[in-house]
Amino acid sequence: MIGHEQLVRDFTRLASQDKLGHGYIFFGPPRVGKRLFALSLANLLERKTFSDEGKVLIDVSLVLSENQSIGIEAIRAAKDFLMQTPIASSRRALIIDNAELLTLEAQNALLKTAEEPPPHGLVILVTSEPQFLWPTLVSRLQQIFFGAVPRAEIEKWLVAQEMAKQPAAAKLAKAVSGEPGLAWALLHDTAFIEKKNAADELMALRPEARAERIKVLVDDENFSLTDFLDALMIALALAGKKHAETWHRVLELRQSAGYFNLNPRLQLTALLT
Repeated sequence: MIGHEQLVRDFTRLASQDKLGHGYIFFGPPRVGKRLFALSLANLLERKTFSDEGKVLIDVSLVLSENQSIGIEAIRAAKDFLMQTPIASSRRALIIDNAELLTLEAQNALLKTAEEPPPHGLVILVTSEPQFLWPTLVSRLQQIFFGAVPRAEIEKWLVAQEMAKQPAAAKLAKAVSGEPGLAWALLHDTAFIEKKNAADELMALRPEARAERIKVLVDDENFSLTDFLDALMIALALAGKKHAETWHRVLELRQSAGYFNLNPRLQLTALLT
């Protein structure tokens, strides 16, 4: 956990004084540590240490998206879990990642729990797109903002924890624009590394040859426009200033992709050819 030390201190103090709220929305840029913070908080409640140890927590239910949405059945099961008495922790924690993918029916099902939570329950919604959450649900939860992590902290972490050499660490810390999760993905996430390599290959082609390559990329059933744009931004940033203008256009498209249902092939073709 880097970049959010004050929040760690605040939540550790609240937990020690048994003053945690019944529900929170952790929001901010992607890959800055929101879900890691939520899991670390749950670990603190159950194992007395604020860290994500990678161990299974008995009193935590982590809800992830399937098929780009989180439906009502997942929330009903999670609510049943939340109502049960904790076994090892002072709280039963329900953590919903990418909460912006909750359907309206799922959000409505969660509303009653947010209004009348069990005394031993803790609900945490993790999102980079809080504007897609129902305002009535949002009003029942405390909102906690997670900002971008300073470049110097990411660089220091890469050298100390990831054994990166200083020049490479500085370059990567600058490229990820305050998102340490991107740096971690570039070092450890095989799928993300493949996307970054695909972005490198795409940019190495002449502009008139990119359209056919884009068609091949987006025809993959696992293709994600937002994930690919993240990888493309890293590839362009690491390539240097010659791609600065393209990087800014990709950033604009990445921001739009969070709001609108875009055609990946048309958008990438217009952007890069």
